[in-house]
Formats: sequence, structure tokens, C-alpha cells
Amino acid sequence: MITLTTKLCTLSRGELLHLNNSLLKVCEKIMGKKKEIKVRTTTRGTKYFGKYMPDTRTIFMYRNVCDTVGKYVETFIHEYRHAKQKGINKHYQTMTLLHGYWNNPYEVDARKAQKELRPEVWKGVKKLYKQKYNVHVLGSVVKG
Repeated sequence: MITLTTKLCTLSRGELLHLNNSLLKVCEKIMGKKKEIKVRTTTRGTKYFGKYMPDTRTIFMYRNVCDTVGKYVETFIHEYRHAKQKGINKHYQTMTLLHGYWNNPYEVDARKAQKELRPEVWKGVKKLYKQKYNVHVLGSVVKG
């Protein structure tokens, strides 16, 4: 059984891969498909939850920083939103210089998406998880 409060470190490699694939499918369905987005999960050296690299169209997820499935889901939505934002590769740094990180319009939009879309994305992920593992999946709300 998996919930939004499940510790990420308890997931097997296969479960994490399925979670990534499910998140990608559900985000594509809800936010629209982006050609060839790659997802890499790592524990190597960062303080960030995730990062989108537009030059390689890769979402990096840092499982050592995202301690729960809920935080992982939110971060994935945030980074997928960056992948869908027009002009991010060209204008992100300029917007950060002009507005700062927290007020960068790309970041404001991505934070809004992660908050608003989490319930819908999680519902879709739970459905795919249940189909694959034929188990009951709990948790639609995470406190905090």
C-alpha cells in the first residue's frame, strides 16, 4: 500500500520507476504532452527537491531530499510544469535576475500548478498503481 505520507526510501527500485512512469503519463494527460521528457532519479548532491534541465529535456528528482511520496509528487508536477513553459530555456535566468527566485514568473506558475494539480495527479497515479499492483492505495491529502 502506498500513500502520500509513505517514506520514499521504502519504495523498491521497481515501485519508484512505476511511480515516475505513472507521474509522467498523468502529467501528460492533464498538462499536455511534451516531446521526449526524460526522468532521472538520483540521490547525488543537491539541496533541491528536483530540477528541470531544458537543454536535455530532463527532469531530475532528488529522492534523498523528497522524503515522502507526497513531496515527490508535488515536485514532479512542479518540474513537469517547467518543461511545459514556453521560453524557459531563454528567459529563466533573466526573470530570476529581475524578480528573484521566489517571484520569478516561471517559479510562481510552477508552484501554483503543483498546489492546484496535486489532487488530480495523485488520483490518476493511484489508479495506475492499483492497476499494476492490484492493491488498495490510500491518501488524497497530505498535511503540511
